Amino acid sequence: MPLRSLFVSSLCDAPHLKVVARPWTTVTADDDLISHLVSLWFTWHPPFIAWIDQDLFVRDMQSGNPAAPFCSKFLVNAICAQACPYSQYPESYARTGDRSTSGLHFLEEAKQELDRERGRVSLTTLQGLGILYSVLCAAGKDRQGWVYFGQLARSYNEYLASPEDCKLMAAIRCSTIAWQRPPEVQLPKRPCIPAQHSAPGSSHLDWIPYPQQAPMATIHDSCYMEAHCRASLILRDINMVLFPSPMRAWNDGRLAAVEQHLAALHDWHGRLPDCLQFRAKATPPCNLSLHTIYYGAIITVLGQARVALRSKQVTMTRTEQSFIDDSIRAAIRVSELAESLRTSWGAERMSTNDAHVVMLAMFALLDGTQQEEEQRRAFERLCRAALVAARIWVLAKGQLRLLQLTARHMNVRLPPVVEGWLGEFERNVWTRDDVARYSSMYLNYALLVQAEGASRGGLAMDALLRKSEVETRMCGDSSSDRHTQGDTRFTAPKLGPGVGTGLQKGHPRKGGVRG
Repeated sequence: MPLRSLFVSSLCDAPHLKVVARPWTTVTADDDLISHLVSLWFTWHPPFIAWIDQDLFVRDMQSGNPAAPFCSKFLVNAICAQACPYSQYPESYARTGDRSTSGLHFLEEAKQELDRERGRVSLTTLQGLGILYSVLCAAGKDRQGWVYFGQLARSYNEYLASPEDCKLMAAIRCSTIAWQRPPEVQLPKRPCIPAQHSAPGSSHLDWIPYPQQAPMATIHDSCYMEAHCRASLILRDINMVLFPSPMRAWNDGRLAAVEQHLAALHDWHGRLPDCLQFRAKATPPCNLSLHTIYYGAIITVLGQARVALRSKQVTMTRTEQSFIDDSIRAAIRVSELAESLRTSWGAERMSTNDAHVVMLAMFALLDGTQQEEEQRRAFERLCRAALVAARIWVLAKGQLRLLQLTARHMNVRLPPVVEGWLGEFERNVWTRDDVARYSSMYLNYALLVQAEGASRGGLAMDALLRKSEVETRMCGDSSSDRHTQGDTRFTAPKLGPGVGTGLQKGHPRKGGVRG
């Protein structure tokens, strides 16, 4: 067995999924490390719980046969790249001690293995492409990620599934349909596989909260899959209306379509079976993720409804304040979900999608951080979760920095404890060199709805971060090489009436609704 650094926790670590490292990766020959990463991935990344059949994948990986149908070198390295941020093992970093390089060595090998496939499409190719897209987005490089997503969409339409692949293909289709703008994956006649909660032989997973020493829980994966699929179809319809290609002006017909799809989303959430309901304690992460998707979509739609209202091109019976109030209520619910994850399993187990919605909810609450005690408490809960996410996911780190700059630009008085946390984040976590890590279009889609005189590049998160740091240096601040506490400039691009940086009061922005 290769020599490896040992933590006290690693001495008693017992991954519940035992697999082999070779021939699947050349990054390491350590079976224990790869078993650790694979176990983490299947435990804590609910958006992909239905993409890969755990039993079939582990069986084929244990066989060590590169020709196995449900495992491949590309897929294994993609999974390990996404699992590394959940690990505290030093081997999960490409550069020793640099958490920002977590998983990059596996990511590079995954890209190389994809190139070696030379365009041949298999089930594991589709699975790996979806994970690769998500990994790059979490790394703040979604411009690159969209390249792989486009490849996934095209490959999906080319691939002819075998009968054994049908369930997995349905899961891939659901998430792909929710992400795409404009739609590229063809919608089949029967897009969802019915849940079989109580049917004989129905599939339930025994979920083990590895590496925690906690009781096992049961996940009704067929119920989760159907619910996630149906939500994805609704989110697809919402995205097509909110972010049409090409972008067009608001009108009553477009607004009516949004309201219709929003009603469908409310109905979906109200019909979730008991096995998927949120409970204050020990709710499995996949269940929490479903509810997070719902409230994140609500915040996004309400933000766009405010843009429609201000365009003065639609007939609307609701006031802008009612949209703000509903958005704040949704953000408070997100804070409760984040707190449940933190107290039950630890905030460091948050998925990238959940971290994204946490940030979205914080932007939605900038209107009310000092107005009501409930809103202040919610903002503190969200910030606590966001700080943990920022140490794990590069994208979350940039989002939190952007929120900090935006709050200053808006002269928002944040709760004192949050000001203290963000000050420490600025001193000890964020650096000016971090700006170069980002190649992200985050927030770009919603900003373009009524933008005037602002280029697409100028509205992207990476451009906004670069602009803020350049302006800071031009101000001649030499007090510190790492931060500019209390004096960070942030100039908003020129936008249309009522549209700020996409993060002004009551304007949560994100690049579409995620499922």
